[in-house]
Order: sequence, then structure tokens, then C-alpha cells
Amino acid sequence: MVCFLSSDPVTRAYEVDLVRELNRKKLGVRKVIVGPDVPADIVTAEDVVIDSPGLASVADDGRRRPRRARGPARSRSSGACTSGCAPMHLPTTE
Repeated sequence: MVCFLSSDPVTRAYEVDLVRELNRKKLGVRKVIVGPDVPADIVTAEDVVIDSPGLASVADDGRRRPRRARGPARSRSSGACTSGCAPMHLPTTE
């Protein structure tokens, strides 16, 4: 089983919880866990960890994470988030 850990803190907390549940239920013979700063408590003796510290600066959509001073920037006109937000790309059918 391959487990990719997000660089987004909220998503990552959910994913780490899922890996802990896999461990509790003893699902999967071996896991390959990929991500920056993989928590030691989710790694078992059979697992392989690929630590990727550079991924912490990349958003889940592959773009570089913007540096934020204090929270996300907001557009003055619409109130919409203008930094740290990624547009949703839906697959097209042709």
C-alpha cells in the first residue's frame, strides 16, 4: 500500500489518522509512506518511508506554496481567498 502525506496541515492530519487506523486494523502487509517529516508513530517495522522534505513547500496541486504573513489574503471586492487557494480543475470529456 502506498500512502502519500499531504503538505497541507488539515489534509495531512486526516491522512495520518487514516494510516493509524490501517495500523490498528492491521490492514496491508507493508506500506510505503511518502511525504515530508513522516511521524515515527505511524511507521511499523515492515514499512518503507520516503522522506521528502522539499514537498513541504509544494501545494498538493504541484504549485509552490505562497508565503503568508498572517492568514490568507482576501480580495477587497469579492472577499474570496487570493493566496493559498487552488482552482478546481475538473476532467473534461471529449
